[in-house]
Amino acid sequence: MLLSQLQHRGVATDVRANAAPAADSAQASAEPEPPKKKRSRAVDFVEATKRLRWHWKVLIVLFELTIIEYLADKFFLGGTEYRTVVACGTLVRIALDYKLHYGPASWLSRHEDEDLHQRNAQRLCVMMKYNGGLYLKGGQALAMQGSILPREYQLLFGEMFDDAPAASWSEIRKVIEADFGGRSVEDVFGDGPSALFEQEPRAAASIAQVHYARLADGTPVAVKVQRKNIAKEIKWDLWVSKLMFDYTAWSTGLPMAKVGEFLERCILPEIDFVHEAENADKLSRLVADDENLRGRVHVPKVFHELSSDRVLTTEWIDGTQLWDKDVIEAPASRPGIALGKHTGLGLRLSDTMETVLELFAKQFFSWGFVHCDPHPGNILVRQHPRDPSKPQVVLLDHGLYVTMSPSFRSQYARFWKALVTDDEALLAQVAQEWGMDSPEAWADATLMRPFKEKPSEQGEKLQRRTETSEERQQRMIEEARAYLGDEDVFPREMLLLERSITILQGNNRFLGSPVNRIKLLGKHAVLAVREGGFGEATMADVLGTRVALCKLDLAFWWSCVRQYFGYGSGFEQEIKEAEERQMRETKDVIAELLGIVVD
Repeated sequence: MLLSQLQHRGVATDVRANAAPAADSAQASAEPEPPKKKRSRAVDFVEATKRLRWHWKVLIVLFELTIIEYLADKFFLGGTEYRTVVACGTLVRIALDYKLHYGPASWLSRHEDEDLHQRNAQRLCVMMKYNGGLYLKGGQALAMQGSILPREYQLLFGEMFDDAPAASWSEIRKVIEADFGGRSVEDVFGDGPSALFEQEPRAAASIAQVHYARLADGTPVAVKVQRKNIAKEIKWDLWVSKLMFDYTAWSTGLPMAKVGEFLERCILPEIDFVHEAENADKLSRLVADDENLRGRVHVPKVFHELSSDRVLTTEWIDGTQLWDKDVIEAPASRPGIALGKHTGLGLRLSDTMETVLELFAKQFFSWGFVHCDPHPGNILVRQHPRDPSKPQVVLLDHGLYVTMSPSFRSQYARFWKALVTDDEALLAQVAQEWGMDSPEAWADATLMRPFKEKPSEQGEKLQRRTETSEERQQRMIEEARAYLGDEDVFPREMLLLERSITILQGNNRFLGSPVNRIKLLGKHAVLAVREGGFGEATMADVLGTRVALCKLDLAFWWSCVRQYFGYGSGFEQEIKEAEERQMRETKDVIAELLGIVVD
């Protein structure tokens, strides 16, 4: 009985003991819990980021920096960095292709040279068209210079004269509206039954593209509209090129530090169409005042009221490009060769090229106002309005000019006179005025001929065969330093003048060398020296000049006879071949320095 009571009490105690925590738990569960603090998403993101491994953090930072860099390059730098990466990537790809497949020492299987040059020229051409601006101008310069790169490059680069990628109509419309105070294209150029503005461009170049339009009164005009962001792109590209010139000057000791500044001063006005209109008006006046060129040369009239900083409106000219020699020579009645409303021009190539060369000879030696971009896309040919049997040359694109000071113009005229008369004393005198140790390099480059080799230099030539690659590179740097002369004295205008000479030589060569270019330019230089009082014209001087010009004539006509019988390709082509033989050493150095095989 007692045991049962104790057990009963113990059980009850245990029950109460167990029931007490349960009651406390129930009471606790019945009481409301304190509210939890809500964490912000930013805090969650920070904690999640802390849990990331270090390499993921690096990738995220790199991704963010890439986006920032892309936006800065696109909206502030004008895409300069991206275009530079594209250019460098293309050059690396080309260099690797040549290393893998060119020549007997190729790393992999050897490919046909023509196929290899063709595909790499296509890659380079596509890159230049995509980058536009100065890259397109570089391609145009290479197209005219056949001594450095193989023929496949020269032919493909010829597409860049007027076949650059065109901007969309919406971009063109925005440029016109912005430059004319928000007025629409119809308000600016007229809106009526006779008015027209073609949305598709007739030609597209490195800086702008040309649209055909008709004003309200039916007047046909050419509207040259600048690409939307080309000004920003060119400014940054020029800045990059200036850095490259500065680096080259610092690393090699060549006097090139001021070349970048000079090119910047010359090229920047190209993106100012008001400046281009002023150049066109000035050249038009000079031509009109010249009895020999009046009527033979035409500069399109500028409509200043329809022009602005980025829009240039001129009269429309129906003509064919200088390199369309089949159309120039084809009879006017010949069917199948269409040129606007004409079938052919029925003109002589010699008359056409002679007019072109006389125009530029006047610019070089008489006016001192030189058009520095005479590529075939900027020169049109049409029949003379008063004499259809004679050509009239139309000069376009007046953005890039060089204005020669009277002293420099006299030096340049004496320089050319010394070239054609083989006057070494006068040549040395001009070279000294330009701060050069020797005039031979510039003389040979100007005439497009191989360097003269003096007897004393034959021993040096034998030594060159045993020199190392480093010795050869150092020697060529020293020769280039002598070529550029004293940086404070040397006229940098020579760089652009020689570019014009090179392009003119390329034009004459493409047409089959119908004109003795060297004699014609030399004759005008001699006349400029005499008429300008730049030198004393003694009887011996006059006689020596005539003998020198006769020698040039004999060389030219002998080349024409050989060409007629199939033993030559023309005077200019023979000069070019001699130049290419001289450029062999330069090509070898390019291959060693850059890893790019160019032949």
